[in-house]
Amino acid sequence: MLAFESYGVSHAIECVSERQLELIKPILPPGWKACPPDAVDQSFRIESDAMLRWHLFRNDKRVTSASIDFDHLLLILEQQIRVYMAVHAPDFIFVHAGVVAIDGQLVVLPGLSFAGKTTLVAALVQAGAVYYSDEYAPIDETGIVHPYARPLSVRNADLTHNHTHVDALGGTAGVEPLPISRVVVTSYERGAQWNPHQLSAGQTVLALLSHTVPAQERPEQVMRHISRAVTPDVVAYEGARGEVEDLIPVLFESLAV
Repeated sequence: MLAFESYGVSHAIECVSERQLELIKPILPPGWKACPPDAVDQSFRIESDAMLRWHLFRNDKRVTSASIDFDHLLLILEQQIRVYMAVHAPDFIFVHAGVVAIDGQLVVLPGLSFAGKTTLVAALVQAGAVYYSDEYAPIDETGIVHPYARPLSVRNADLTHNHTHVDALGGTAGVEPLPISRVVVTSYERGAQWNPHQLSAGQTVLALLSHTVPAQERPEQVMRHISRAVTPDVVAYEGARGEVEDLIPVLFESLAV
């Protein structure tokens, strides 16, 4: 059994062999640490049948409706852990966003799946930005954003995902929590030219709220964390973008000291 904690949420995973546990470790949340297996927030059990097909149970209830191979099971397990943590992390509010730092200034790119945020984050890292996340911006009580530097989930043409470590892009991962300097609300549109409009503080808060995972479960805490994150120094823009090559120079120039 493997019991671990990340962002204040604990999990236990029971497998049929140590080898499977070693295969599971790379898909665990960033910064996970081993913890006692008693009184965890949720537990998983992985079983195989006589045909060597795999089945996943969460808190003794079946998660998979049909038998699957182990690689597919890992994808489902990672999603179950990630979503639960994003909803229930007691001291953080998780916002769906890409996050990078440019010259020590944090840029948050809120967006859901298929908005192109991972493509933009990867291009920014290749251009010299420090990688913080391509999935979540975890915001603490003071409004500071912490790293969530998992491998980038780069989508292939067939909509499968390739997990790419930041060093494979020639970049580095950030480790120090930082306040937000820029919020850029954008998604890819073929042929679009980057011509954004600036958002007010209230509009910036709403833009982050619309991408916040536990907005319905913990509305007061969500509003408190995000309101503290959107300080008077935060500059926010919204607009459609075309190819990433058009947007990257603008972001770097806007943050130049």
